[in-house]
Amino acid sequence: MVRDHGRMQLNGNPGAPRMRLLLDSNVIIAAEPFAGDLEENLEVAALLLRLANEQGHYLCVAAATRDDLLQGQDATRRRQRLAELAKFSQLAEVPVSDDLRERAGDSPRGSNDERDLRILAALDAGAATHLVNDDARLLRRAAKAGLGELALTTQAHATCCGGSLPRSWHPLRA
Repeated sequence: MVRDHGRMQLNGNPGAPRMRLLLDSNVIIAAEPFAGDLEENLEVAALLLRLANEQGHYLCVAAATRDDLLQGQDATRRRQRLAELAKFSQLAEVPVSDDLRERAGDSPRGSNDERDLRILAALDAGAATHLVNDDARLLRRAAKAGLGELALTTQAHATCCGGSLPRSWHPLRA
């Protein structure tokens, strides 16, 4: 398999353009049960990851996502979450531009909002083509920054990849 500027080629045949999907921690947590506790969004998160892999899309996480998972209070759960994170490519930290701070709003250093801003910085800089996230607040902030069309829910991305969603799935209401 040869990569050609974001397109996959199999036996010399160019495929559809690849997406670089930036996964937020809530997507990873939903897709990876801990101690038998199944997350509400497990089915759709698993569907998205399967479809993305089958279609050759690039799955990645921001450094801020790792920092977010480090905030967990349960040491065993935190170790497992970090091990799960290692399955995905980690993007290099992208500095938050003054322009993005102005568009999205600034955040206190070290806060969850600041980690969200760092994730948006990766998207804004083009390190990823899309953000997959089920946090309504972050989705609104992405829209405020002019990145709303690139930041979608897990359900929306799974649908874009051609997936049929389980009947039990309840969409996030932003």
